[in-house]
Amino acid sequence: RHSRIVLEDASKIPEDCYYLGDAGYALSSSILTPYRSTRYHLREWAEDEDGRPRNNKEVFNYRHSKARIIVEQAFGRLKRKWGILAKPMELEIPLVNIVIHTCCALHNFVLACDLGADDSVDDTAGAADIAYELEELTERFESHDSGEWRDVLANDMWNSYMIFRNEEIN
Repeated sequence: RHSRIVLEDASKIPEDCYYLGDAGYALSSSILTPYRSTRYHLREWAEDEDGRPRNNKEVFNYRHSKARIIVEQAFGRLKRKWGILAKPMELEIPLVNIVIHTCCALHNFVLACDLGADDSVDDTAGAADIAYELEELTERFESHDSGEWRDVLANDMWNSYMIFRNEEIN
């Protein structure tokens, strides 16, 4: 049921935005999924002797996984702060939307004013870098199909990673 709702809503998101989906979703122009049969979960990286990506698909999956973790942590933090979001609401849908938007607005206000900030969890570490890089890349290939879009992202991420590795070595 949840997947059906997400897929129905996928057509309503702005053109230059997308959902990060896991491998259970099909890749589309509005749902960006990882490569299948390629390392993805952070525990898979920890098991590797080197622990470094070996190709463009692994770099993409690694960054996709980290971005999903950031999103999941942000939602977890939001639900812990605003308990009403942690359980199903027995309200009419329009009122549920108001409650969710209100909690998000209050949460952002609390963060902006640094009121009662919980410093034990940094769910934004790396988020700005990931968001900037994805925004910069998506502007270049809006006309590509979803498979091509992901491949272009993966190749650009790999090139950036190789530049980083070369600087790290030198």
